[in-house]
Amino acid sequence: LSADLGSNGCIMPANYNYGGILYYENTPYRGGIILLPNSNGTITVINYLMMEHYLYGVLNSEMGYTNPIEALKAQAVAARSFAELSLGKHSEAGFDLCPTTCCQVYRGYSGEYPSILKAVDETKGKMLYHNGAPISAFYFKNSGGYTQNVEDVWSFSRSYLRAVEDKYCPIYPWNITLSYDTIQADLEAAGFR
Repeated sequence: LSADLGSNGCIMPANYNYGGILYYENTPYRGGIILLPNSNGTITVINYLMMEHYLYGVLNSEMGYTNPIEALKAQAVAARSFAELSLGKHSEAGFDLCPTTCCQVYRGYSGEYPSILKAVDETKGKMLYHNGAPISAFYFKNSGGYTQNVEDVWSFSRSYLRAVEDKYCPIYPWNITLSYDTIQADLEAAGFR
């Protein structure tokens, strides 16, 4: 191990430049680990790494390594754009992005596959832009057959995030049965009469 690299006190594998990895709770990670003490006596463990290495651990979780390489490349560009605009999302906690669906699902080194590495490497540094600025590249597993305007989902608008038909959306049948009383209670709780 090589400790205290940079101003963050990051613990790095000595062979980092040659693909070295670290383990935390039996899970392998690229990059380094920062231990951030909290005021309540706990420690936040942060995986400190480069964007491309982060994407290596994201793509399979968000799309799946068995997809065609061009689809994986498109996902790499979207995930990179999303991550870049999300940097600092959790800055009050001492890190940029969390490993859950709040940001992007990140599994570290264990989420890597050759097709994922190829897709990320072949799109290195590429992002999506609108009028010269990086875009909020939201993505999801299933649109239900039609996307929505962004302002119908969140409290802001983007001219490039407009509702469109999704002809490639897989169909996942489902049903639910709710009583009138349940529907009424839910609507009243939301402020409707």
